[in-house]
Order: sequence, then C-alpha cells, then structure tokens
Amino acid sequence: MEPVSSNQPNPPSINDNSLVSKHFDQKRITDIFNVEKCVQAINKGRDSLEQQGLVLKTITDADFDKIDPLVQEYEKEFAPLTKSTPKADGRYELDTPWTDPNCGIYLMKQDKVIGFCTIEICDDNLLDVGEFFIIKSERRKGYGKEFAHAIFAAFPSRWQVREIEAAKSAQDFWLITIREYTNNDFENAMASDDFWGNIHKQTFNSFSSSPQILLETTQKI
Repeated sequence: MEPVSSNQPNPPSINDNSLVSKHFDQKRITDIFNVEKCVQAINKGRDSLEQQGLVLKTITDADFDKIDPLVQEYEKEFAPLTKSTPKADGRYELDTPWTDPNCGIYLMKQDKVIGFCTIEICDDNLLDVGEFFIIKSERRKGYGKEFAHAIFAAFPSRWQVREIEAAKSAQDFWLITIREYTNNDFENAMASDDFWGNIHKQTFNSFSSSPQILLETTQKI
C-alpha cells in the first residue's frame, strides 16, 4: 500500500465544522452532491489515481452486470462473519445498495472492474461507507487505500466508517487508511449497533483537493 499523494492539502481539524453535513436536511445523496461531477472532478484532480492507472466511475443500473459478480464475491467472502444468506435465487444482496437514496462508485484498473463502494447518509447526518470491496487479486497494492482516499476527497463532509467486531482485517485496513488520510486527526471508538452488535467506528472530516471542486459539485452550498 502507498501513502496518500503528497500533492494533497492537509485536512481541516476534526473540530472544524463539517463542510456540508449541515445541509443534509434530506437523506438522498443526490440532494447534496452532483455525484457524477464529483467523480469526474476527482479523476481529473488527483494525480495519484492517474499514476496507478485507476479510474472511478458512478454505478448506474446499466452497470449491474459489471458490478454484481463483485457483489456476490464480496458477500460470500464475508458471509461467515456477517451471517448473510443468499436469496431464493441463490444470489446475495447488499445491505447498503447503490440505488437511490444512496450512491455507488466502482473502481477500474485499465479495463477491469476491481472494486466498488456504496455510500449513504446515516441518521447523524454523516456520510457512511456502507459497503467497500477490492477483489482479492488486486489487494495489497495500495488500490483500496487510494480508492478510499479519492472517495473521501470527492465528497467533502463529515464521514463515518464502521466495522463489525469480528472483521479484524477490515479494522486494520480502515485505521491505516483513515490515519493517513487525516494525518491522524480522527475519532476511533467502540459503539453498539442494533443489528451488528459491537462495532468499531471512525469519524472524521474529509476535504476537497480544490475549493472549485466543492463549488462545482455540491448543490446546496
């Protein structure tokens, strides 16, 4: 894994006001952000993506056949921890889908889809990483960390990331990833979830690599 690109600015203090979460009077991502423009802006403005041959794209209904194989791989891999079971047709479904009011982003390496992420607005008016996955063959190359950092920068706000107690590898990944993104300026705590029980939760502010990106891609500021 590689550190965040040195051409990125330092994030604001975690005690600063959230950049856009005060505008989360709706629970739809698209009421706050122009998601497609956010993704286009981060692809153009983040040199470390280009250096690694990575491109982010917004998930649409037309992308189902591309993304569903990764969804099935993801759910099967974590089923022993999450106790998820397939539906009657043998397929798994995501707990946090990419469909409205949420959104989804997938990661391309050249012409291959290697990962995806879904994002939702949680009850505390934070952006939440609902699902996050990189295929096994592309792990430990820095792609997951770069994907996460790019997503945080594309959607500047107050964020949270949660991991179930049994997912030790996920906890390690997110602690390293968030620590590097925030220069160690984040909160990490245990919490209780009605569905998952004890969880680990990180909260932090994300920041745009350019004030112009923020102005061009948010709709209510």
